[in-house]
Amino acid sequence: MKIPATTIVCDGQRRKLLKGVAAAVSTALVGAACSRSDENVADSLTPPVSPKDSVPPGVIALSSGSLDVANRLLSKIVSVDVHCHPGLFFFNGMGMMEDPDLAVLAEQAGFESRTVADMKAGGLTAGLFATVADIKLLGVGEKGLYARREFEPGEAYADHQRQLNVLHGMLKNDLVMAVHCADDLAKLKKAGKIGAILATEGADFLEQKGERIEAAHAAGIRSIGLVHYHVNDIGDIQTAAPVHGGLTDFGREAVKEMNRLGIVIDLAHARFETARDAAELSSQPVLISHSFIADKDIQHPRLLSVDHAKLIAETGGLVGAWPSGVGNSNFTKFIDRVLRLVDLIGVDHVGLGTDMDANYRPVFTNYRQLPHFPASLQERGMNDEEIGKVLGGNFMRIFTEVTDNAA
Repeated sequence: MKIPATTIVCDGQRRKLLKGVAAAVSTALVGAACSRSDENVADSLTPPVSPKDSVPPGVIALSSGSLDVANRLLSKIVSVDVHCHPGLFFFNGMGMMEDPDLAVLAEQAGFESRTVADMKAGGLTAGLFATVADIKLLGVGEKGLYARREFEPGEAYADHQRQLNVLHGMLKNDLVMAVHCADDLAKLKKAGKIGAILATEGADFLEQKGERIEAAHAAGIRSIGLVHYHVNDIGDIQTAAPVHGGLTDFGREAVKEMNRLGIVIDLAHARFETARDAAELSSQPVLISHSFIADKDIQHPRLLSVDHAKLIAETGGLVGAWPSGVGNSNFTKFIDRVLRLVDLIGVDHVGLGTDMDANYRPVFTNYRQLPHFPASLQERGMNDEEIGKVLGGNFMRIFTEVTDNAA
């Protein structure tokens, strides 16, 4: 697999990303100081890893002993990032973005192998590799990402197929191994491969055709996010005024069909009323793959109330702790918020959802930094069993339940 005729950027620069999908267009988009273009450059010829890539910004001082313990734990357990976009793969083959700021970001896509190498170096077992259902519509406004227009007929489905083909190419080229059920995670751990659980961020591609859910499952997708930044025909979103008042009739049909097929439902970006309706209807645990609970110091549409988070926990599901620059000034502040999430909804209902390679001012910027996550939790009083649940055990439980209960 070749990197397209595009820019290869230094790791620190490429990780400065805006509002869940885009680069830091509001500050300094990637500078030319450490970039190069060459249409014949292979994936393996990526910039060298800097020692600082392995240390999160603002991390508390950790002893080498703590990191050794964390690395040993990661070598033994299954660890899962419940939301990621390795290499900005969702831009590959899309052509020019309509929004000029996102067009600059799209030119940087194509570094999947670098991110997968980082996953392996950091000890991650697998990630939910999420397509972005409404990427063709998005623009950057004063308040972040928003849908600039509506889809043309068939456009959402066609773009879904494009992104799915990119993921299938990663599997075909043996960059990652497909994960269809929890048993696959244990197998790939032994094989030393990185697992890809195919997912979507937004379900716009359904276009009110319920049979496409079964087609998505047949194509390997095991988690579907109902909404993203575009108000679709399923439910309301956190970052726009309500339109439907919760989950739509088609949204209800979709939730039931996902339960039947054994697809994990992701309610990230869903407004409380939409999440409430889906959680109450679902016969299986549900996720919010990347967020955390708001508090007196930070209020933001993408964050959750305590009731919102508990709603997810009550299904047996989890909230993926989100290391974004929304409310997290550094990695230590992120750890504070993880522990608060654990305190409020229970350790059985917390995971890690990095949004890697498409996060907003991330405070966890490279998978090589992963050992700092369990090491920091341990130094703050969590034991190995609890840490193992957050790193992947909770998702394994949910994934097993959802797939085992498929009709």
